[in-house]
Amino acid sequence: MILLKVEQIGGIACHTGRKSCFFQKLDKDNWVNVSKVLKDPKAIYG
Repeated sequence: MILLKVEQIGGIACHTGRKSCFFQKLDKDNWVNVSKVLKDPKAIYG
């Protein structure tokens, strides 16, 4: 097992431009986004 503790710098850690990749929750039978996009991925990756 490998366990890492990291310090996130810059505020965006997800390829979707959000703070975290854990940005959805299951509400009954539907996935709902619970965090906003901080930066458009096209601006990050081109």
